[in-house]
Amino acid sequence: MTEISMETLTPFLVNTGAAALRIGLILIAGYVGARLLRLGLGRLESALIMAGERTEAVPGAAKKRVSTLVGMLRTIALVGLWAVVVIITLEQIGLNVTPILAGAGIMGLAVGFGAQNLVRDLIS
Repeated sequence: MTEISMETLTPFLVNTGAAALRIGLILIAGYVGARLLRLGLGRLESALIMAGERTEAVPGAAKKRVSTLVGMLRTIALVGLWAVVVIITLEQIGLNVTPILAGAGIMGLAVGFGAQNLVRDLIS
């Protein structure tokens, strides 16, 4: 049996601690980014509602429409942000994220082709 000495254990502990610190910083940055995203989209929603109410013939219709679109945008942006945070965290752990990124690209292409009718309906 091999004996574990401090000379072999110290670099492992240093690398593990540094990776844990980087992961913690990535999670904090993701949290701050999510808060800023929610704040910015809330302000955008308020501005769009105010602009829409001036030109809308039916009162309250602009608020419903803008709330729906901003809600979808918020969900898509938050999912994208946290997906990036998870991928960066997995890379810090030491996993190869190239297959994940390739699969996400193919899945994004498929969703884009499938959402053509939805985008066409939203525009009109």
